[in-house]
Amino acid sequence: MSRRLKIVFTLSILLNLLVIGLAAGHFAKRAMHGPHHHMMEHAPGLSPEGRHIVARTLQQAFKDKKEDMQKARALKKEIQTLLQQEEFDAERFEVLAEDLKTIKDNLDEKRIEVTRSLATALSNEDRKQLAVYFAKGFKGPQKSGKNLHPFIKGERGYKKPDEASSEDKPPEDEESP
Repeated sequence: MSRRLKIVFTLSILLNLLVIGLAAGHFAKRAMHGPHHHMMEHAPGLSPEGRHIVARTLQQAFKDKKEDMQKARALKKEIQTLLQQEEFDAERFEVLAEDLKTIKDNLDEKRIEVTRSLATALSNEDRKQLAVYFAKGFKGPQKSGKNLHPFIKGERGYKKPDEASSEDKPPEDEESP
């Protein structure tokens, strides 16, 4: 092998090792933080005992709701398939939508139960910190609002496209009684 080929080969191996290291570090960081790590960032005033209680309770709750979430994803995919078919089956859609609503209601009930159990297990000071977190809403890192539609964000002055064009039309006369 020529010297130039050896240098290119060595650089290629080093670059591959660097990429593998970056990927391993990324996945290790994600695994270390867990699904509810964001809560600890938003409630920094929790005591160490409170953090432990919250972390363990949320880990167990996440495990408990995992099966329901998988069912909900499967139902959503089935609804998507149903909507893409040539002929729409309204009865099947109603059944799937009702099943999805039931699952979402169950998840909401579990969220309330988890909140209740946290409130009873935490000290008064930790409960106050938890209240600050819950006042901001049950938002995860993916629901920061950066990519939300202006209407959902509640921006002032937002008008639906059909409302914006209706301003150009003359107002209709109101009938007087």
